[in-house]
Amino acid sequence: YIGISNKSFPQIPPNKKVNLYNIKDLKKVYNNRLSGVKYIGLTYAERRLNNIQWQDMISKLIQLLPENSVIKAHPSFMINSEKIESLEKFIKKISKGKIHLCPKDVIIEMEMQYEKKIVIGPSSSLEFYTKLFKSEYQKIDYIK
Repeated sequence: YIGISNKSFPQIPPNKKVNLYNIKDLKKVYNNRLSGVKYIGLTYAERRLNNIQWQDMISKLIQLLPENSVIKAHPSFMINSEKIESLEKFIKKISKGKIHLCPKDVIIEMEMQYEKKIVIGPSSSLEFYTKLFKSEYQKIDYIK
């Protein structure tokens, strides 16, 4: 586990995690990819979607996001190319091409180093990081 604070991954034993204390130094090697994108929507992990389909979750999220936003899918959705393609097509169709799937190699914590973001999603460690990086987190629950 790699974190950027002592508060990262509080349930993980210290010997199983590494904290990066000089995250600003990573800007030297990370190229931001979301310049000009202010809103980032997050999904639940697939395992948390008990009785709703991922399409319902994405549809609800798209209703909350303005044009030129991205949806950063939980890594559990990004495990194979078929699933990624299905997500991309669905987001494009429902948003009429105004919202896009965020590339899986984008690191939101790093993107917030370049410009403030508004992150919308379920309870996540990103809530802590948005405060740390002077961005904003809007917590929502898709399951209700």
